[in-house]
Amino acid sequence: MRPGRAETAWIAAGCGLILTLVWHEMAVLGDGFWCIAAGDFVLRHHAFPDSDPFSFTSRHVPWLMDMPAFQIGGAWLAAHFGLLALMAACTLPIASAAAILWLTFARDTRARLLAFPVALLYVLVDADDLSARGQAFGDLGLAVLIILLVRLRRGRRVHPLWPLLLAGVWANFHPSFVLAAALPVAFASAEWLEPRSRRAPVTTLLVFAGLAVVGACLNPASLLLFVDIAELCGDPTTARVDLFTTPDFRRPQWLLPIAVALVLLVVLARRAKLERARADAALLIGFVLAECMARRYTTMLVAFEMVLVAEQAAASTSRSLTGRASVGLAGAAAVQALLSAGLLAERKDPLRDVPAESVQAIERLGLPDHVLSPYHWGGYLDWVWAGRRKTFIDGRGQLFSNGVFDDAQRLSAAAPGARMLLDIYEIRTVLSESRGPLDRALSKDDAWREVHRDRLAALYVRR
Repeated sequence: MRPGRAETAWIAAGCGLILTLVWHEMAVLGDGFWCIAAGDFVLRHHAFPDSDPFSFTSRHVPWLMDMPAFQIGGAWLAAHFGLLALMAACTLPIASAAAILWLTFARDTRARLLAFPVALLYVLVDADDLSARGQAFGDLGLAVLIILLVRLRRGRRVHPLWPLLLAGVWANFHPSFVLAAALPVAFASAEWLEPRSRRAPVTTLLVFAGLAVVGACLNPASLLLFVDIAELCGDPTTARVDLFTTPDFRRPQWLLPIAVALVLLVVLARRAKLERARADAALLIGFVLAECMARRYTTMLVAFEMVLVAEQAAASTSRSLTGRASVGLAGAAAVQALLSAGLLAERKDPLRDVPAESVQAIERLGLPDHVLSPYHWGGYLDWVWAGRRKTFIDGRGQLFSNGVFDDAQRLSAAAPGARMLLDIYEIRTVLSESRGPLDRALSKDDAWREVHRDRLAALYVRR
Protein backbone atom coordinates (compact mmCIF):
# COMPACT_ATOMS: atom_id res chain seq x y z
CA MET A 1 0.00 0.00 0.00
CA ARG A 2 1.37 3.38 -1.00
CA PRO A 3 1.48 5.75 2.01
CA GLY A 4 -0.23 9.13 1.91
CA ARG A 5 1.44 12.43 2.66
CA ALA A 6 0.79 12.32 6.41
CA GLU A 7 2.09 8.79 6.66
CA THR A 8 5.14 9.61 4.51
CA ALA A 9 5.97 12.51 6.84
CA TRP A 10 5.56 10.21 9.85
CA ILE A 11 7.82 7.54 8.29
CA ALA A 12 10.49 10.15 7.52
CA ALA A 13 10.27 11.55 11.04
CA GLY A 14 10.42 8.01 12.45
CA CYS A 15 13.62 7.29 10.54
CA GLY A 16 15.01 10.61 11.76
CA LEU A 17 14.14 9.72 15.36
CA ILE A 18 15.87 6.33 15.06
CA LEU A 19 18.96 8.04 13.64
CA THR A 20 19.15 10.71 16.34
CA LEU A 21 18.51 8.22 19.16
CA VAL A 22 21.46 6.15 17.95
CA TRP A 23 23.58 9.32 17.70
CA HIS A 24 22.50 10.34 21.22
CA GLU A 25 23.78 7.04 22.67
CA MET A 26 26.88 6.73 20.45
CA ALA A 27 30.25 6.92 22.19
CA VAL A 28 33.83 5.81 21.65
CA LEU A 29 34.60 3.09 24.17
CA GLY A 30 37.66 0.91 24.72
CA ASP A 31 37.14 -1.45 21.79
CA GLY A 32 36.75 1.43 19.39
CA PHE A 33 40.02 3.00 20.54
CA TRP A 34 42.21 -0.09 20.30
CA CYS A 35 40.72 -0.78 16.87
CA ILE A 36 41.77 2.59 15.47
CA ALA A 37 45.10 2.26 17.30
CA ALA A 38 45.71 -0.90 15.27
CA GLY A 39 44.64 0.91 12.12
CA ASP A 40 47.06 3.74 12.90
CA PHE A 41 49.83 1.15 13.19
CA VAL A 42 49.06 -0.14 9.68
CA LEU A 43 48.90 3.36 8.22
CA ARG A 44 52.27 4.27 9.79
CA HIS A 45 54.12 1.05 8.98
CA HIS A 46 52.28 0.04 5.77
CA ALA A 47 52.06 -3.50 7.09
CA PHE A 48 49.91 -5.57 9.42
CA PRO A 49 51.39 -6.21 12.89
CA ASP A 50 52.53 -9.78 13.41
CA SER A 51 52.52 -9.45 17.20
CA ASP A 52 50.94 -7.24 19.84
CA PRO A 53 52.49 -3.74 19.67
CA PHE A 54 50.59 -2.26 22.62
CA SER A 55 50.74 -4.24 25.88
CA PHE A 56 53.57 -5.40 28.15
CA THR A 57 51.55 -8.28 29.68
CA SER A 58 49.87 -9.99 26.71
CA ARG A 59 50.61 -13.54 25.60
CA HIS A 60 53.60 -13.85 23.29
CA VAL A 61 51.57 -15.20 20.39
CA PRO A 62 50.83 -13.85 16.89
CA TRP A 63 48.07 -11.26 16.87
CA LEU A 64 45.68 -11.12 13.93
CA MET A 65 43.69 -8.00 13.04
CA ASP A 66 40.20 -9.48 12.69
CA MET A 67 38.38 -6.42 11.31
CA PRO A 68 40.92 -4.73 9.03
CA ALA A 69 38.50 -2.61 6.99
CA PHE A 70 37.04 -0.98 10.08
CA GLN A 71 40.37 -0.64 11.87
CA ILE A 72 42.21 0.97 8.96
CA GLY A 73 39.23 2.95 7.66
CA GLY A 74 38.27 4.12 11.15
CA ALA A 75 41.85 5.19 11.89
CA TRP A 76 42.05 7.15 8.64
CA LEU A 77 38.69 8.81 9.28
CA ALA A 78 39.59 9.77 12.87
CA ALA A 79 42.99 11.09 11.81
CA HIS A 80 41.61 13.28 9.01
CA PHE A 81 38.18 14.33 10.33
CA GLY A 82 38.22 13.60 14.06
CA LEU A 83 36.51 11.20 16.42
CA LEU A 84 33.10 12.82 15.87
CA ALA A 85 33.28 11.79 12.21
CA LEU A 86 34.03 8.23 13.28
CA MET A 87 31.03 8.29 15.61
CA ALA A 88 28.81 9.58 12.80
CA ALA A 89 30.11 6.89 10.44
CA CYS A 90 29.14 4.22 12.98
CA THR A 91 25.76 5.80 13.74
CA LEU A 92 24.56 5.43 10.15
CA PRO A 93 24.80 1.61 9.80
CA ILE A 94 23.07 0.94 13.13
CA ALA A 95 20.22 3.35 12.37
CA SER A 96 20.00 1.95 8.84
CA ALA A 97 19.74 -1.60 10.22
CA ALA A 98 16.73 -0.68 12.36
CA ALA A 99 15.07 1.38 9.60
CA ILE A 100 15.39 -1.17 6.79
CA LEU A 101 14.14 -4.02 8.99
CA TRP A 102 11.16 -1.87 9.93
CA LEU A 103 10.24 -0.68 6.46
CA THR A 104 11.15 -3.71 4.33
CA PHE A 105 8.48 -5.93 5.87
CA ALA A 106 5.95 -3.35 7.08
CA ARG A 107 4.12 -2.81 3.82
CA ASP A 108 0.93 -1.15 5.06
CA THR A 109 -0.07 1.40 7.69
CA ARG A 110 -1.07 -1.11 10.35
CA ALA A 111 2.18 -3.03 10.02
CA ARG A 112 4.27 0.16 10.14
CA LEU A 113 2.49 1.40 13.26
CA LEU A 114 2.90 -1.89 15.12
CA ALA A 115 6.51 -2.48 14.05
CA PHE A 116 7.79 1.02 14.83
CA PRO A 117 7.94 0.53 18.63
CA VAL A 118 9.96 -2.63 18.01
CA ALA A 119 12.38 -0.58 15.89
CA LEU A 120 12.79 1.81 18.83
CA LEU A 121 13.28 -1.20 21.12
CA TYR A 122 16.13 -2.28 18.82
CA VAL A 123 17.93 0.98 19.62
CA LEU A 124 17.08 0.67 23.33
CA VAL A 125 18.68 -2.76 23.76
CA ASP A 126 21.75 -1.54 21.88
CA ALA A 127 22.04 1.67 23.91
CA ASP A 128 24.45 0.42 26.61
CA ASP A 129 26.91 -0.83 24.02
CA LEU A 130 26.66 1.73 21.24
CA SER A 131 30.26 2.48 20.41
CA ALA A 132 32.23 3.52 17.35
CA ARG A 133 33.52 0.03 16.55
CA GLY A 134 33.12 -2.69 13.94
CA GLN A 135 29.97 -4.04 15.59
CA ALA A 136 28.07 -1.12 14.07
CA PHE A 137 28.63 -2.63 10.63
CA GLY A 138 27.89 -6.06 12.05
CA ASP A 139 24.38 -4.81 12.92
CA LEU A 140 23.84 -3.70 9.33
CA GLY A 141 25.15 -7.03 8.04
CA LEU A 142 22.70 -8.86 10.30
CA ALA A 143 19.78 -6.79 9.01
CA VAL A 144 20.67 -7.48 5.36
CA LEU A 145 21.16 -11.18 6.17
CA ILE A 146 17.72 -11.50 7.77
CA ILE A 147 16.09 -9.77 4.80
CA LEU A 148 17.78 -12.16 2.35
CA LEU A 149 16.88 -15.24 4.40
CA VAL A 150 13.24 -14.20 4.69
CA ARG A 151 13.12 -13.73 0.92
CA LEU A 152 14.47 -17.25 0.45
CA ARG A 153 11.89 -18.66 2.85
CA ARG A 154 9.17 -16.99 0.81
CA GLY A 155 10.44 -18.78 -2.27
CA ARG A 156 11.87 -15.67 -3.87
CA ARG A 157 15.14 -15.74 -5.75
CA VAL A 158 18.29 -14.34 -4.17
CA HIS A 159 21.24 -13.91 -6.51
CA PRO A 160 24.26 -16.09 -5.52
CA LEU A 161 26.44 -12.98 -5.42
CA TRP A 162 24.54 -11.70 -2.38
CA PRO A 163 25.93 -14.18 0.20
CA LEU A 164 29.40 -13.89 -1.33
CA LEU A 165 29.34 -10.08 -1.25
CA LEU A 166 27.65 -9.80 2.14
CA ALA A 167 30.02 -12.20 3.92
CA GLY A 168 33.07 -10.82 2.11
CA VAL A 169 32.40 -7.24 3.23
CA TRP A 170 31.18 -8.26 6.69
CA ALA A 171 34.27 -10.40 7.41
CA ASN A 172 36.47 -7.32 6.98
CA PHE A 173 34.42 -5.24 9.41
CA HIS A 174 33.51 -7.48 12.36
CA PRO A 175 33.83 -11.09 13.60
CA SER A 176 30.03 -11.43 13.74
CA PHE A 177 30.25 -12.34 10.04
CA VAL A 178 30.02 -15.98 11.20
CA LEU A 179 26.26 -15.37 11.46
CA ALA A 180 26.14 -15.22 7.66
CA ALA A 181 26.86 -18.96 7.68
CA ALA A 182 25.24 -19.92 11.01
CA LEU A 183 21.81 -18.29 10.64
CA PRO A 184 20.96 -19.89 7.26
CA VAL A 185 21.63 -23.29 8.84
CA ALA A 186 19.38 -22.38 11.79
CA PHE A 187 16.63 -21.23 9.40
CA ALA A 188 16.98 -24.45 7.38
CA SER A 189 16.77 -26.57 10.54
CA ALA A 190 13.59 -24.80 11.64
CA GLU A 191 11.94 -25.59 8.28
CA TRP A 192 11.89 -29.30 9.12
CA LEU A 193 9.11 -28.53 11.61
CA GLU A 194 6.85 -27.52 8.73
CA PRO A 195 4.83 -30.03 6.68
CA ARG A 196 6.59 -30.98 3.46
CA SER A 197 4.02 -29.10 1.39
CA ARG A 198 4.72 -25.81 3.22
CA ARG A 199 8.45 -26.23 3.75
CA ALA A 200 10.77 -23.52 2.39
CA PRO A 201 13.64 -24.65 0.13
CA VAL A 202 16.07 -26.04 2.71
CA THR A 203 18.75 -26.80 0.12
CA THR A 204 18.78 -23.18 -1.02
CA LEU A 205 19.35 -21.99 2.55
CA LEU A 206 22.26 -24.42 2.97
CA VAL A 207 23.79 -23.31 -0.34
CA PHE A 208 23.50 -19.71 0.92
CA ALA A 209 25.48 -20.73 4.03
CA GLY A 210 28.17 -22.39 1.91
CA LEU A 211 28.54 -19.36 -0.33
CA ALA A 212 28.80 -17.15 2.75
CA VAL A 213 31.73 -19.24 3.99
CA VAL A 214 33.45 -18.81 0.62
CA GLY A 215 32.77 -15.06 0.64
CA ALA A 216 34.11 -14.67 4.17
CA CYS A 217 37.50 -15.94 2.97
CA LEU A 218 37.88 -12.67 1.03
CA ASN A 219 39.89 -11.01 3.77
CA PRO A 220 43.64 -10.46 4.29
CA ALA A 221 43.94 -13.49 6.61
CA SER A 222 41.71 -15.79 4.50
CA LEU A 223 40.97 -19.06 6.36
CA LEU A 224 43.15 -18.04 9.32
CA LEU A 225 40.41 -15.58 10.26
CA PHE A 226 38.06 -18.51 10.97
CA VAL A 227 40.67 -20.06 13.25
CA ASP A 228 41.14 -16.76 15.07
CA ILE A 229 37.39 -16.30 15.57
CA ALA A 230 37.06 -19.87 16.85
CA GLU A 231 39.83 -19.22 19.38
CA LEU A 232 38.19 -15.95 20.38
CA CYS A 233 34.81 -17.63 20.94
CA GLY A 234 36.37 -20.45 22.94
CA ASP A 235 38.67 -18.28 25.03
CA PRO A 236 37.61 -18.21 28.70
CA THR A 237 37.96 -14.42 28.84
CA THR A 238 35.24 -13.94 26.20
CA ALA A 239 32.56 -15.54 28.37
CA ARG A 240 33.42 -13.11 31.17
CA VAL A 241 33.07 -9.91 29.16
CA ASP A 242 29.77 -8.25 30.11
CA LEU A 243 28.49 -8.37 26.51
CA PHE A 244 28.51 -12.15 26.69
CA THR A 245 26.95 -12.57 30.12
CA THR A 246 23.29 -13.03 31.01
CA PRO A 247 21.37 -9.73 30.90
CA ASP A 248 20.18 -8.10 34.10
CA PHE A 249 16.48 -8.91 33.77
CA ARG A 250 15.65 -6.41 36.48
CA ARG A 251 16.10 -3.76 33.80
CA PRO A 252 13.10 -3.34 31.46
CA GLN A 253 15.05 -3.19 28.18
CA TRP A 254 16.03 -6.84 28.60
CA LEU A 255 12.54 -8.00 29.63
CA LEU A 256 10.67 -6.18 26.85
CA PRO A 257 12.07 -8.36 24.01
CA ILE A 258 10.98 -11.48 25.89
CA ALA A 259 7.52 -9.99 26.45
CA VAL A 260 7.22 -9.24 22.71
CA ALA A 261 8.36 -12.79 21.96
CA LEU A 262 5.67 -14.27 24.23
CA VAL A 263 2.96 -12.22 22.50
CA LEU A 264 4.24 -13.35 19.10
CA LEU A 265 4.30 -17.00 20.20
CA VAL A 266 0.65 -16.72 21.22
CA VAL A 267 -0.22 -15.18 17.84
CA LEU A 268 1.72 -17.88 15.98
CA ALA A 269 0.01 -20.60 18.01
CA ARG A 270 -3.41 -19.23 17.04
CA ARG A 271 -2.33 -19.10 13.40
CA ALA A 272 -0.51 -22.43 13.33
CA LYS A 273 -1.98 -23.28 9.94
CA LEU A 274 -0.32 -20.28 8.32
CA GLU A 275 2.82 -20.84 6.29
CA ARG A 276 6.08 -20.81 8.33
CA ALA A 277 4.27 -20.46 11.71
CA ARG A 278 6.01 -23.46 13.29
CA ALA A 279 9.43 -22.53 11.92
CA ASP A 280 8.97 -18.92 13.05
CA ALA A 281 8.05 -20.06 16.56
CA ALA A 282 11.10 -22.34 16.75
CA LEU A 283 13.43 -19.56 15.59
CA LEU A 284 11.86 -17.12 18.02
CA ILE A 285 12.40 -19.51 20.94
CA GLY A 286 15.99 -20.03 19.81
CA PHE A 287 16.65 -16.29 19.77
CA VAL A 288 15.11 -15.91 23.25
CA LEU A 289 17.42 -18.63 24.58
CA ALA A 290 20.35 -16.87 22.93
CA GLU A 291 19.45 -13.62 24.72
CA CYS A 292 19.26 -15.47 28.04
CA MET A 293 22.82 -16.74 27.47
CA ALA A 294 24.34 -13.40 26.40
CA ARG A 295 22.87 -9.92 26.09
CA ARG A 296 24.83 -9.37 22.83
CA TYR A 297 22.26 -11.55 21.07
CA THR A 298 19.28 -9.43 22.15
CA THR A 299 19.56 -7.28 19.01
CA MET A 300 19.26 -10.46 16.93
CA LEU A 301 16.06 -11.35 18.79
CA VAL A 302 14.55 -7.88 18.35
CA ALA A 303 15.52 -7.80 14.65
CA PHE A 304 13.61 -11.04 14.06
CA GLU A 305 10.69 -9.74 16.14
CA MET A 306 10.45 -6.71 13.84
CA VAL A 307 10.02 -9.04 10.88
CA LEU A 308 7.38 -11.14 12.61
CA VAL A 309 5.38 -8.17 13.92
CA ALA A 310 5.27 -6.64 10.44
CA GLU A 311 4.31 -9.93 8.77
CA GLN A 312 1.64 -10.83 11.31
CA ALA A 313 0.15 -7.33 11.13
CA ALA A 314 0.07 -7.55 7.34
CA ALA A 315 -1.78 -10.88 7.62
CA SER A 316 -4.59 -9.12 9.45
CA THR A 317 -7.28 -7.06 7.79
CA SER A 318 -5.90 -3.60 7.04
CA ARG A 319 -8.03 -0.51 6.67
CA SER A 320 -7.32 2.80 5.01
CA LEU A 321 -6.48 5.78 7.17
CA THR A 322 -9.36 7.96 8.26
CA GLY A 323 -9.07 11.72 8.36
CA ARG A 324 -8.51 11.71 12.13
CA ALA A 325 -5.79 9.06 11.78
CA SER A 326 -4.02 11.16 9.16
CA VAL A 327 -4.09 14.15 11.50
CA GLY A 328 -2.76 11.93 14.30
CA LEU A 329 0.12 10.74 12.13
CA ALA A 330 0.94 14.30 11.14
CA GLY A 331 1.00 15.29 14.81
CA ALA A 332 3.20 12.30 15.68
CA ALA A 333 5.57 13.28 12.87
CA ALA A 334 5.85 16.79 14.33
CA VAL A 335 6.58 15.44 17.82
CA GLN A 336 9.21 13.03 16.46
CA ALA A 337 10.85 15.84 14.50
CA LEU A 338 11.03 18.01 17.65
CA LEU A 339 12.55 15.14 19.63
CA SER A 340 15.12 14.58 16.90
CA ALA A 341 16.01 18.28 16.83
CA GLY A 342 16.53 18.25 20.59
CA LEU A 343 18.80 15.21 20.42
CA LEU A 344 20.85 16.71 17.60
CA ALA A 345 21.32 19.92 19.57
CA GLU A 346 23.22 18.08 22.30
CA ARG A 347 26.97 18.61 22.39
CA LYS A 348 28.87 15.34 21.91
CA ASP A 349 32.22 14.78 23.59
CA PRO A 350 33.98 11.70 22.17
CA LEU A 351 36.32 11.65 25.19
CA ARG A 352 33.63 11.79 27.86
CA ASP A 353 34.19 8.16 28.99
CA VAL A 354 37.99 8.05 28.99
CA PRO A 355 40.58 9.60 31.35
CA ALA A 356 42.00 12.13 28.90
CA GLU A 357 43.02 14.58 31.65
CA SER A 358 44.87 11.93 33.63
CA VAL A 359 46.72 10.68 30.56
CA GLN A 360 47.86 14.24 29.90
CA ALA A 361 49.00 14.43 33.52
CA ILE A 362 51.07 11.25 33.10
CA GLU A 363 52.95 12.93 30.25
CA ARG A 364 53.19 16.35 31.91
CA LEU A 365 54.55 14.93 35.16
CA GLY A 366 56.80 12.43 33.40
CA LEU A 367 55.42 9.51 35.42
CA PRO A 368 57.20 6.16 35.01
CA ASP A 369 56.11 3.37 32.67
CA HIS A 370 54.39 0.10 33.59
CA VAL A 371 51.12 1.95 34.06
CA LEU A 372 48.20 0.00 35.48
CA SER A 373 44.76 0.96 34.18
CA PRO A 374 41.32 -0.70 34.18
CA TYR A 375 40.35 -3.09 31.39
CA HIS A 376 37.93 -0.66 29.72
CA TRP A 377 40.49 2.18 29.50
CA GLY A 378 43.29 0.16 27.96
CA GLY A 379 42.09 0.71 24.40
CA TYR A 380 42.25 4.49 24.85
CA LEU A 381 45.82 4.21 26.13
CA ASP A 382 46.69 2.05 23.10
CA TRP A 383 45.46 4.85 20.85
CA VAL A 384 47.05 7.76 22.73
CA TRP A 385 50.43 6.12 23.30
CA ALA A 386 50.55 4.17 20.00
CA GLY A 387 52.96 1.67 21.54
CA ARG A 388 55.34 4.37 22.82
CA ARG A 389 54.25 3.41 26.32
CA LYS A 390 52.93 -0.11 26.82
CA THR A 391 49.54 -0.69 28.43
CA PHE A 392 48.65 -3.27 31.09
CA ILE A 393 45.45 -4.67 29.53
CA ASP A 394 42.87 -3.70 26.91
CA GLY A 395 39.75 -5.14 25.30
CA ARG A 396 41.52 -7.86 23.30
CA GLY A 397 40.65 -10.41 25.96
CA GLN A 398 42.07 -13.47 24.20
CA LEU A 399 45.57 -11.98 24.46
CA PHE A 400 45.28 -11.87 28.25
CA SER A 401 44.12 -15.39 29.08
CA ASN A 402 47.59 -15.97 30.55
CA GLY A 403 46.24 -14.89 33.94
CA VAL A 404 46.42 -11.16 33.31
CA PHE A 405 42.66 -10.89 32.73
CA ASP A 406 41.96 -12.38 36.18
CA ASP A 407 44.70 -10.34 37.83
CA ALA A 408 43.33 -7.13 36.28
CA GLN A 409 39.95 -7.82 37.88
CA ARG A 410 41.58 -8.50 41.26
CA LEU A 411 43.53 -5.27 41.02
CA SER A 412 40.50 -3.17 40.05
CA ALA A 413 38.54 -4.63 42.97
CA ALA A 414 41.52 -4.22 45.35
CA ALA A 415 40.98 -7.88 46.26
CA PRO A 416 43.27 -9.68 48.71
CA GLY A 417 46.69 -10.05 47.15
CA ALA A 418 46.34 -6.90 45.00
CA ARG A 419 49.37 -5.25 46.61
CA MET A 420 51.49 -8.30 45.81
CA LEU A 421 50.29 -8.21 42.17
CA LEU A 422 51.43 -4.59 41.89
CA ASP A 423 54.90 -5.77 42.86
CA ILE A 424 54.85 -8.84 40.61
CA TYR A 425 53.97 -6.78 37.52
CA GLU A 426 56.40 -4.04 38.60
CA ILE A 427 53.65 -1.43 38.38
CA ARG A 428 55.07 2.05 38.95
CA THR A 429 52.07 4.21 38.01
CA VAL A 430 48.40 3.46 38.73
CA LEU A 431 45.55 5.01 36.77
CA SER A 432 42.50 4.11 38.85
CA GLU A 433 38.81 4.92 38.65
CA SER A 434 38.14 7.81 40.99
CA ARG A 435 36.59 6.63 44.26
CA GLY A 436 36.83 3.02 43.10
CA PRO A 437 38.09 0.18 45.34
CA LEU A 438 41.71 0.50 44.16
CA ASP A 439 41.66 4.27 44.62
CA ARG A 440 40.44 3.88 48.20
CA ALA A 441 43.04 1.20 48.94
CA LEU A 442 46.00 3.17 47.55
CA SER A 443 44.94 6.36 49.33
CA LYS A 444 45.68 4.51 52.61
CA ASP A 445 48.91 2.88 51.41
CA ASP A 446 52.10 4.71 52.38
CA ALA A 447 53.95 3.11 49.44
CA TRP A 448 51.87 5.15 46.97
CA ARG A 449 51.42 8.89 46.49
CA GLU A 450 48.48 10.58 44.77
CA VAL A 451 49.64 13.04 42.10
CA HIS A 452 46.46 13.88 40.17
CA ARG A 453 42.69 13.53 40.39
CA ASP A 454 39.83 14.48 38.05
CA ARG A 455 36.17 13.58 37.54
CA LEU A 456 36.99 10.10 36.20
CA ALA A 457 40.37 9.00 37.47
CA ALA A 458 42.99 9.17 40.19
CA LEU A 459 46.72 8.88 39.54
CA TYR A 460 49.17 7.29 41.95
CA VAL A 461 52.93 6.80 41.69
CA ARG A 462 55.23 4.65 43.83
CA ARG A 463 57.07 6.67 46.46
